[in-house]
Amino acid sequence: MEPWLEQAMTGHNVIAEQAMFLRPKKVTPKEHLMNAALWIVQIVLAALYLMAGGYKLFGPGVGLEATMPGMSLGLIRLIGIIEGLAALGLLLPMVARNRMKIAMWAAVVLAIEAVLFVFYHLKHGANGPAVATLLLGLVAVFVASKRRG
Repeated sequence: MEPWLEQAMTGHNVIAEQAMFLRPKKVTPKEHLMNAALWIVQIVLAALYLMAGGYKLFGPGVGLEATMPGMSLGLIRLIGIIEGLAALGLLLPMVARNRMKIAMWAAVVLAIEAVLFVFYHLKHGANGPAVATLLLGLVAVFVASKRRG
């Protein structure tokens, strides 16, 4: 039933009731600070993954295959594309304000990739990169958990 028709028949203002749900929620200073901190973390995380993904996508093939043993150049390039797209997904809500779920899913993708690469680095005896990857993955999990709403 159309809101204007329901209002006419029942006598209560359905349009005003619906508009109450569209009003922006009041934000406390603590929530405002957390949102600003999350944006800083998202921007830094996106910058790191854009650089890493860009290098995997556009870097010299011979050098990439040497630094990532056991992976084909095509797989390395695919990982670069995924990292780049996920990094852009972290930044997209800056433009499309009501699309925080995109940032959440981008962070989930980066967290899953981080878990896989921790095991990859440990398998190849690269403990330093494994720790760095684990830290990036934990940051991605933090962003995903805070942007799920």
